[in-house]
Parts: sequence; C-alpha cells; structure tokens
Amino acid sequence: MTTNHSKGISEDNSPGLKSGTNSPGSVRSIAKKPKTESLKNFIAMAKRNFSKTEGLLYALLFVFVLTFIVFPSVSFHTTMRSF
Repeated sequence: MTTNHSKGISEDNSPGLKSGTNSPGSVRSIAKKPKTESLKNFIAMAKRNFSKTEGLLYALLFVFVLTFIVFPSVSFHTTMRSF
C-alpha cells in the first residue's frame, strides 16, 4: 500500500479491495446489510434472554439501578438536606 502524503490519497494495490465503481473489474463488498427488526421482536428476544439466564439479568439490572440511580439520588438528597 502506497500513500501520497501531499494529497492525502492512499492507493491499495491488493486484489479484492477495490471500491467506488461498478465496473466489471471492481469487487463488491462482502459486508452484509444490517437487519432492521421491530420493537416487538426486540421485546420478545429480551423476554426470552431474561428467562434463559434464570435471574442473572434481573440481578444485574437491580445492581445497575441501585448503583447509577438510587445511590446518587439518595446521596444528593441527604447532602442537600444538611444545608
């Protein structure tokens, strides 16, 4: 791979990495299109995953709520009462 620093252009001479044109010599990307799914599918998947972990995700959710929501609000509330 050579780089032209004055113009900021890089040229890659390796096969299979051509892009930008649809000419017969160009190669298409092997990347897949991202899937778009509905909220209904997401909620169904979340329920399925929560039931498969046998309470672990509920425990992690509980710890997250305590750590990032309850503790800061309680400490802020008790600090402001002293003033």
